[in-house]
Amino acid sequence: MNKKIIALCLLLSLGVILHEEWPNDNPVKAEFENFKSEYQKVYSTQAEEAYRYIIFMNNLVTIKEHNSNPDNTYTQGVNQFTDLTFK
Repeated sequence: MNKKIIALCLLLSLGVILHEEWPNDNPVKAEFENFKSEYQKVYSTQAEEAYRYIIFMNNLVTIKEHNSNPDNTYTQGVNQFTDLTFK
């Protein structure tokens, strides 16, 4: 079986578990909920939402790392594409 498919399945499973079990006062989850509301994001399945949540979290880390570097001449932020990958 393709290693990428296996990795994706494991990632989706982990995302579903984390998404369901994390408390509602989690600031990243709250930010994701605000993101979904602001950009009217609706996902067709719970698995897709968990997948998009993981992507959102990874992109949020990238944004915060970028913005914390004083050598950067611009800032990044959350927008309608934050739940998407670059590939």
